[in-house]
Amino acid sequence: MYLGPPRREKRTSSPWRVLVLTILILFGLYIIAERPQWARPFEPTPTPTRSAESYFYEAEEYYEEGLLDEAIAAYQQAVKVNPADTTSLVRLVRLMVLRGQSAEALQGYGNALVEAKTAETYAVKAFAMDWLVPRFSADMIEVEKAEESEVGDQIAIPNPYAEDETLWWVYPRIPGLTANEYLVRGGADEKQVLDFVLKREQRNLLAEAEGLCKDALRINPDYAEAHAYLAEIYADLGSWYDALDEAELAVSLDERSVDAHRTLAYVHEVMGDYEGAIVEYEAAIALHPRLSYLYIAVGRNYLVLSKPDYDKAIASFEKAIEIDPKSAEGYDLLGWTYGFYKGEYDRAIIELERAIEIDADYASAYGHLGWLYYAKRNYEDAIVNFERAIRLGATSAEYYYELGLAYIYAATNGLAPGYSQEDLARGCEKGLPWLDKALDVDPYCQPCWDGVNLCTGK
Repeated sequence: MYLGPPRREKRTSSPWRVLVLTILILFGLYIIAERPQWARPFEPTPTPTRSAESYFYEAEEYYEEGLLDEAIAAYQQAVKVNPADTTSLVRLVRLMVLRGQSAEALQGYGNALVEAKTAETYAVKAFAMDWLVPRFSADMIEVEKAEESEVGDQIAIPNPYAEDETLWWVYPRIPGLTANEYLVRGGADEKQVLDFVLKREQRNLLAEAEGLCKDALRINPDYAEAHAYLAEIYADLGSWYDALDEAELAVSLDERSVDAHRTLAYVHEVMGDYEGAIVEYEAAIALHPRLSYLYIAVGRNYLVLSKPDYDKAIASFEKAIEIDPKSAEGYDLLGWTYGFYKGEYDRAIIELERAIEIDADYASAYGHLGWLYYAKRNYEDAIVNFERAIRLGATSAEYYYELGLAYIYAATNGLAPGYSQEDLARGCEKGLPWLDKALDVDPYCQPCWDGVNLCTGK
């Protein structure tokens, strides 16, 4: 007889219980694998991707306020989100050019502009190329000597400024444009080759820009901005009356175009009609009163009238700075006006130093500071600023010879009585190379010859 505890009967698992457990296990695996947001209550909610349209309208608002750097950043985001957005692309490149970023615009967006094949993209690329010309420098060109055996079927371009037969390989590196190496015959040294090639590449840039504008006008003959940019190119080529015709046509096609009025003003300016230039720049300002570069242009023209109006020029530069407090050009021109035109050197130096604080690589401000210190007979500070301006790309003959003379005067106490021949020799050793460089630019520079004659005893 069994006297222990009563036996339990073995229970069988319920099918429903197995099903519930299976569902819970699968649900847990889903949470581990997918990690849905509701299962992560303390983690931030993902930010939805903004549309290109939202960036576009943000850029438009910045542009209306005259905040060009902010507008550029927003247009860049619009293009990044939607590369097919040619409206944002065109407006982005235009603003980059106006902000002095033509090289960066061509580098980043030049190919996209051509691939779009619209009147607007062709025209704005031409605009960028035209504005690159004055910024195109020898730093964008590489040259090296070539051997006669390397010529082959290639035709070497003759250098009309050289008398020798030396062969050179030339490698232009123009942002956003196809690299094109070629041979040049003639050039005693790299400088002589670079001087010729630089002029040649600048002409080629303008010719290619002209072709792009004409491509744009074949697509849309009534596109006002294409006529405006073509006018600017003609003005830079020296075809002033063709430029005037195109600029006036641009305004007649779209009287609301800021670029049409700006370009007509520029054409008047290069033709020496400064009063007409002011009228058209002010017409552009009436259309968009928050663009600092327009006020800078107005002020620049007030300075060169037959009867200059320095107070209006200063007011224009101050307005430009009010709109764009980061305008190194505005502070530079304001300081130059106070110094060169009004003789207020101390006030001028303050404004020019502000320009340098904003842009430590702004060559013009260093050059103007050099001139002011030179005028104040502070030759040591003049030397420092002229040298910095030249290192940053300034190529003014005036800067060269004033730097050369500053070295001579610094060594001789401004040629005050009692200086020694050793002092003069020390100053001439450093100053003569700069006087020679100025004479390379302007062989008729009288202050240069005065310095040379002083050093050579003639």
